[in-house]
Amino acid sequence: MRLHTGQSAPLFDVPDIYGQRVRLADYVNRKVYISFHRAAACPLCNLRNHLLMERYLDYARHGLRHISFWEATAEQLHYYLDPMRPPFPIIADPERRIYRQYGLESSLLAPVRARFSRGADLREARRQGLGAHWLSSIFAAPGAAGRLPGDFLVSPNLRIARAHYGQDAGDFLLFAEIDAFVAPARVNAV
Repeated sequence: MRLHTGQSAPLFDVPDIYGQRVRLADYVNRKVYISFHRAAACPLCNLRNHLLMERYLDYARHGLRHISFWEATAEQLHYYLDPMRPPFPIIADPERRIYRQYGLESSLLAPVRARFSRGADLREARRQGLGAHWLSSIFAAPGAAGRLPGDFLVSPNLRIARAHYGQDAGDFLLFAEIDAFVAPARVNAV
């Protein structure tokens, strides 16, 4: 079931891919951005991760913490993400336990829709060597082939401030919305 603004964010206590415990309850009194991605091979997800890393220092300076979930094994995530050196927790959830808590969905048409609507992003991911070829990322990836991404902004009282459920494999929360959540009084040109 989808989550809505004002609901309590489902708590979790899980290890990241480096063995560090990540407990949402430890983030009380902090703003948190929780992202849910498709498989580790997904070029669109890897591109998004890369763009988030570019913004990480600015977001962290403004108090935002980021937790990133992936429908993949730790081994797959190490292969695709270790070269990027993500500065935030990366969580493997191949059993989709936390995905279910947050109401993430799948659609068999989502990867096809993304292929035709997100060609520029797929080309950019390929140019940067991020993820697998789009066809491989659809059919060779474990988990739900049509997994849809999701993004959640969580307020300091651990309530959902914004829930975004992707409509295709590359549909993520706009950076402008994250920027506004981080520093509502600040205008960010990014």
